[in-house]
Amino acid sequence: MKNYLNTLVVLSCVLFSSTAFAAVCVEVDESRDNLEPREQAVVRTMVEDSLRNRNQQVGRENCDTTYIIYSMQLGNTITATVVGPEGSKTLKAHNIDELPETYDQLVQASLDGGNASGVSRHNVVKKQAAPRREHADHLLFVRLGYGSVFGGDFSSGPGFGIGWRYELDQLGIELAGFNTVLGTDGGDNAGGYNFTLLRLGGLYFFDPVASSSLYLNGGLSWGWSHVQTETSNNYNGFSGSGLQGEFAVGFEFLRASTIRMFVEANAMLPFYTAKDAGNNSRYTPTFLISLGLGFDSNANSRQIVEVY
Repeated sequence: MKNYLNTLVVLSCVLFSSTAFAAVCVEVDESRDNLEPREQAVVRTMVEDSLRNRNQQVGRENCDTTYIIYSMQLGNTITATVVGPEGSKTLKAHNIDELPETYDQLVQASLDGGNASGVSRHNVVKKQAAPRREHADHLLFVRLGYGSVFGGDFSSGPGFGIGWRYELDQLGIELAGFNTVLGTDGGDNAGGYNFTLLRLGGLYFFDPVASSSLYLNGGLSWGWSHVQTETSNNYNGFSGSGLQGEFAVGFEFLRASTIRMFVEANAMLPFYTAKDAGNNSRYTPTFLISLGLGFDSNANSRQIVEVY
């Protein structure tokens, strides 16, 4: 019995000693790291502190697990790398001041394994807090064209309008107003008009990085329409107002410059019917082909700034 107890004590001591001295270690790969030796030592200590904060037994001897770290600086940017049991993980820091947060993310990602990012509320770097944004163009434009108003007698005439576009590479929004089609050539006593007070639409460009691209433009508008018809020498006017659906196909030129030109075929389809004095109704869709010219309203004041 006494021998059994002695054996048990010895085994316990051996296990305790091996556990006590088994450590997680951090080493700098000096063959790849191009920071100054003093900076390398500071980075190593930071990584060790990050491991301790995550309940790791950190030491510099009797290493059970070893993390290899190295930093490669090019200009202000530093590429930080941690190689551990789960493989290699790399992250860029915009400057040396961001290395503590950068390595803290890499340590967390290494401990989590897989594709975890390691980002938390305490180690976010400036670039992640304020990422680069895609450049957008603010375009003021005018359009001039020729259109037709239907609703009995066919009437056609000039069309014009103004608007503003906010364009990314592939997507954009359009806010337009005072779009007018005047049907003046539908006969001696026939005619009509469509007046759109405000239109909100979305743009989709099929070739987002090219200087010229085909696009679709769809949206809603609020407007008024009126047509005048002749039946057996009787002239009758139909008027209505309300919400309209709009759909357009266009082609935009000079997207790489501060000015734009576009050709667009637009259909304005009312969600209402125009009525006369006798409460008779007519549907009054309007179609327009126009040429537009725009310019970047922020071109003169824009500064090229990198946001991190």
